[in-house]
Amino acid sequence: MDTKLIEQFTDVMILKERIGADRTWFYTVKRFLNFANVKAKEPFNEKHITEYKSYLKNNKKTTAQIEHDIKVIILFAKYNHIKIDENAVTNVDVVAEDLLIVERESDIFHTEKELFNQILTDQKGINLRAEPTIKDLPLSSYTNLRNSMQNYLLFRLVIEKGFDSADLKAMNISTFDEKSDEEEYKMTITFSANTMRLVKEYIDFRKLFDRITFIQKAIVELFPGEKFEDFIRQKNLTSFYEASLEEKIHSIENLVEEQMRLEDLLMTIDGENDNEEQLEKQTEDIAESIENRKKLVILDRKINEFTFNDALFVNENYLRMTEREIVDSLERHSFPLHKLQNSAVQKWEQAGIKVDVIKKVLGIKAGKEKVNENKIKQMIENGYQFPGKSFYETNK
Repeated sequence: MDTKLIEQFTDVMILKERIGADRTWFYTVKRFLNFANVKAKEPFNEKHITEYKSYLKNNKKTTAQIEHDIKVIILFAKYNHIKIDENAVTNVDVVAEDLLIVERESDIFHTEKELFNQILTDQKGINLRAEPTIKDLPLSSYTNLRNSMQNYLLFRLVIEKGFDSADLKAMNISTFDEKSDEEEYKMTITFSANTMRLVKEYIDFRKLFDRITFIQKAIVELFPGEKFEDFIRQKNLTSFYEASLEEKIHSIENLVEEQMRLEDLLMTIDGENDNEEQLEKQTEDIAESIENRKKLVILDRKINEFTFNDALFVNENYLRMTEREIVDSLERHSFPLHKLQNSAVQKWEQAGIKVDVIKKVLGIKAGKEKVNENKIKQMIENGYQFPGKSFYETNK
């Protein structure tokens, strides 16, 4: 099935306020269309929806789950310009129930693959093993790759470990250093070997690329719509760009003095003098050169302002992500945080792990509980597990 239309619908709904859309809507529509045996762009009718309601009831879905699915299907019909008589399909008696878990495990594993594939897409053109240079800037978007890595890890840490938004916001890169504060480091010991590997690979990426990403953003702001390397070459500014800040300022001061000399000379020339036009052109060229050099000085100063952010998760402005930003990111790219948390806890409970043990292990981050290492191992083995992966394995 071509799912592009369903993906577009889901993305549009997530962006709308007060609708409560999340990534589960994609799977809801896809399952309905598979059941009705129609393609995403083909029309469906009330009969298809009524039959699907019966199917959901027969499969022991709650009234809240059924009502949720019907609401999403009707919104998809409107988005796809399909006329549906809502009164004919929304007569389910609704009870007050919350949809607290991700309904199907297959959706979780499919989302994990999609999030990882996005990382592979954003890696194209980027050598993760080499320190980037200014010349690399026009070729790659490091911010997109950092964001896709973050989206993937946020999903993994919640579905595997049950972390909440406060936990994720508080995490620091230094936390994953064994020499860090003992109480902070405790929160990492429940990670599986592969999860820890991915986190450390992400940290390696951050340490290597954060500064160049900061520079890239500054360049885009100062030179919008221009390729920086081309700008330097075309304006004959290579030697100026490579000079020290002190040398740059001295060069600009000399140009300003020359500009003032030419302006004074222009004031003394007869209007009919053949040299006037040439002098005006020289003055304009110097003024442009001064402005271009000033931009490079501003860029230098911005670069010198860069300070590495120890927060594990950062936003577009290179600040620590807020809890709201973390929640929004999960809803947009995977599932609502509370659904992922409860899905993780449910899986542990189904494996026979007692609630008090789960609470103790999840509470280890606060340094208040001591838990037997066998219990930690039991939770790792019986929680959600994904195939071993590396952010670097496909990056040659």
